[in-house]
Amino acid sequence: MTLNHRLVSYLGLLCLLVKAPYSCASEPLRLFGELVPLDAAVGFAATEDSVDVHGHLAVVGAGYFYAGAALGAAYVFDISDPRNPTQIARLTASDNHAGNEYGASVAVWGDQVYVSASGANGNTGAIYRYDLSDRSNITEQKITAFDAAREAYFGYDIAVDGNRLIAGSPFFSIYSPPASAYVLDVSDPENISQTKLLRTPGSRGGNFAEQVDISGDFAIVGHISESTQFPFSGSAHLYDLSNPQAIRQQQLFADDTDHHAFGETVAIDGKLALVSVSSDPGPAHLSGASDGAIWAIDFSDWNNPVQYEFGRLPAGRFSAPFGRGLSLKGGVALAGAFNEDFENGAVYAYDVSDYANPRELDRLTVPGAAGERFGRTLAFDGTSAVIGSGGRVFLFSTVPEPTSSALLAFALLRGLSNVSRRR
Repeated sequence: MTLNHRLVSYLGLLCLLVKAPYSCASEPLRLFGELVPLDAAVGFAATEDSVDVHGHLAVVGAGYFYAGAALGAAYVFDISDPRNPTQIARLTASDNHAGNEYGASVAVWGDQVYVSASGANGNTGAIYRYDLSDRSNITEQKITAFDAAREAYFGYDIAVDGNRLIAGSPFFSIYSPPASAYVLDVSDPENISQTKLLRTPGSRGGNFAEQVDISGDFAIVGHISESTQFPFSGSAHLYDLSNPQAIRQQQLFADDTDHHAFGETVAIDGKLALVSVSSDPGPAHLSGASDGAIWAIDFSDWNNPVQYEFGRLPAGRFSAPFGRGLSLKGGVALAGAFNEDFENGAVYAYDVSDYANPRELDRLTVPGAAGERFGRTLAFDGTSAVIGSGGRVFLFSTVPEPTSSALLAFALLRGLSNVSRRR
C-alpha cells in the first residue's frame, strides 16, 4: 500500500473519529471568512463565473478589465487551512492588455490553474495555463483554439476535471465559425489535443456554449436561446466523450412550457446534470412561490434521461434569477439567488443524490449591507465553497472545529505519515 493509499484509509478513520455518528458528507458548510487580495485597492471584479476551488487552492478572476481601468488578474489562495487562507499568487498574462477580459472565467485542478481571456487577439480568445507545483517558479502556457478565428470568444466559460478542460466559444460572425465548445486533453502540456463540440443537428437559436461544464467522460453545454420548442425556450446539450472517435450527444429540454432561457447555467457530476432557468415562475409543486427553477437530470440510462424540477422554498423576498450561480459535487448542489432579500442574496444547498427528491440542506447568507448580491458566482468541490458577493469573495468549508478527538487523530496520522516516509 502506498503512502497516499494509507492516508486515504487513515483520513476515513479520522472522519469517523471527528464526526461520528454523522457521515462526512453531512457536515454543513460554515463561513470561515473572506478571501482578500493583498492589493486590496484593486479589489475583485463582480464578473460571472469567475471563481473556482479544488482541494487546497481557490482562484478568483479579478480586475476592471471591461472599463480598461486595470488589465485583469487572477488571485490564487491556499485554503489548506480554511481558518487562515493565504494568497500565494497574483496572475496576469505575459501579453496582457486592456479589453482582453483576462479573468472572465477561471478553473483549477490540483496545482494547475486556468484563466481565460476571451477578448484576446481581436476577441479570438485564449486560455492561460499556470503550473503552481513550484510556487517559486510559476510557469505560463497560452492556449488558443486550433481553428482560432476573430470574434469567436474562445474561453468565454471554462471548466476542468482532471486532464480534461472544456471551453465555450459562443459567438460567431462573418469572421468566425459557428458557436462551439472545445474539449482539451491537457495530460501532456506539450501536446494538447482539442475536440470540437457543435450543437445538436436541427437545433436553432443563438447563445450556444456561454455555459459549459465537464465531469469525467461527460460534458454539458448551455444553449439559452434555443428556439426549437418555442422562441427562446432554451436547451442544454449533453455529450458522451468516452469514445473520442464517436462522441454521442443529445439535446435536453425542460418538460414544461412556463419558462424561457433553459440552460442559463449548467453543472454536471457523474451521470447527474443540473440545468437552471431564471425566467420561470417556479416548479409545479411550488408554482408562483419562487422565481427561477432548476432541473435535475439523471442520464444513467443515456437513451432515457429523466428529470425533476425544483425550486427554493419561501424565505424572505424573492426575485429572479435563481440558480445563476450553480455548482454540483458528490450529490450536493449549491444554487445562488443573488437578488433575494433586497439584493443581499443567498445560496441554497441541496441534497440531489436522489434526483426526484431534492432536499434543501441549508440557506447560506453573509453579513453585509443591502446590495451585496451574494451568490452571483460560486464554486463547490464537495468540501469547500467559494462564493462571490458584489466584488467580495467568501470561503465556506465543511472542515469541523478541532476537538480533542480530532487533535489526537491528526497526531496519529502525522506519526504514521512520518513512519511511512522513513521507510
